[in-house]
Amino acid sequence: IQAGASSVVEPIPAPANIASKLLAHLLDREELPTADLIFIDGNHDYDDVRADIRNYFPLLSPNGLMFGDDFGWAGVKKAVYEFALEHNMSVISPGGRTWLMI
Repeated sequence: IQAGASSVVEPIPAPANIASKLLAHLLDREELPTADLIFIDGNHDYDDVRADIRNYFPLLSPNGLMFGDDFGWAGVKKAVYEFALEHNMSVISPGGRTWLMI
């Protein structure tokens, strides 16, 4: 936002699970477009990462990208690979710290 992106970035001061529900509600009401890019960087616990990915993936545009941080954490890696496998996607991890599902 400080870089002048306030027209495309809207911070939501809420926990990730509540924010995803709010965004899904706005998307359903056609008050919000789908996202072209979603970055996941939250708790490193498997269940939390799994929930973040599952909650935010439906908000992604058909050609959008989901990526995240902390791929070195076992819980993050397990949740990412599991979701990718379930959705016939691949995971790349340039440098081993970040991940991208394609």
